[in-house]
Amino acid sequence: MSDLPNGKALAKCYYIEEDNKYSLNQRICKIHIKNDKIINPKYLFYLLNRNPYYLKFDDGVNQTNLKKDDILNINLNIPSKDVQDKNAHILTLIDKIINKELSKLDSLNSLKKGLMQNMFV
Repeated sequence: MSDLPNGKALAKCYYIEEDNKYSLNQRICKIHIKNDKIINPKYLFYLLNRNPYYLKFDDGVNQTNLKKDDILNINLNIPSKDVQDKNAHILTLIDKIINKELSKLDSLNSLKKGLMQNMFV
């Protein structure tokens, strides 16, 4: 995992819903859950996404390059599977609400832009 100084890609996670629907390059790390009876993959996604442990490697000046050991040495507190399932479900619902509202905001911004262009014709 690597990024430019103060970049927005460092420690940014993306949850893949389907197998074999993605590609990786040298700047991307794939984390695969071996036993989803112990760890809810979606919960792990929320736990790792922009995690402060990974973000602390960014010094704001140099390109950040995390080594495999840097990635694997994170210390995570993992609650019971039931708690993980509940939290992942709630966070997923919140993300859906946020995305819906962002879509509305984009539509309103487009409408505003159109109205502003008509004002100066």
